[in-house]
Amino acid sequence: MTTTARISHIQNKEKLDVISVELLSKNQSGRDVCKGIYTFVVRK
Repeated sequence: MTTTARISHIQNKEKLDVISVELLSKNQSGRDVCKGIYTFVVRK
């Protein structure tokens, strides 16, 4: 199984940044098996 990640969205606000990361996991046949979206909030 392999997992790739990409930053799918960045939003800059006055006092914080919101960052979304999308992960996609594939099995040995190359088929999608899992997709996750993580959202991080970073205070400035």
